[in-house]
Amino acid sequence: MGECSEEQEQQSPHSPGTVRDAERLGRFIVRSDHLAEDGELAPAAFPVQDFLDHSRGGLSVARLDHMSAIDIRRRAVLVGSGSANAVRGRAVAKTGPIRAIRTDGARVFCVVDDGKPDFGAHAATRLADERGISKSSVRRARNQLMRLFSFQPS
Repeated sequence: MGECSEEQEQQSPHSPGTVRDAERLGRFIVRSDHLAEDGELAPAAFPVQDFLDHSRGGLSVARLDHMSAIDIRRRAVLVGSGSANAVRGRAVAKTGPIRAIRTDGARVFCVVDDGKPDFGAHAATRLADERGISKSSVRRARNQLMRLFSFQPS
């Protein structure tokens, strides 16, 4: 697996810079299948296809430390198809532990700035190496990733 060289340089002119290890990343939880019956995060909140389908760019995350409380709320409502009632909360993790996930000594995930013109605090969590990756190995890596995120209800 690669060593995530794209993390070292700003990738988007719209972002506030490269993603630092201490930054908090968030996934907005807006669908009922994103939470299990016990209130824990469900695998649907971290779709395997986001990692396997290169055109998706990786798992979309918000760089919460670069957003105001109002920006976070607005973005969550947008993700929830414009309905504040759809927003159940957010899943939050620090970047460093995500980057520390390893398999056979190699990094599994990269976290890259991916600012959009209308959302500069956007980042993407991608596989460090996509060569020869199987759906089952991505599921195992996704499960490790999910354990790092804690759910914060709205």
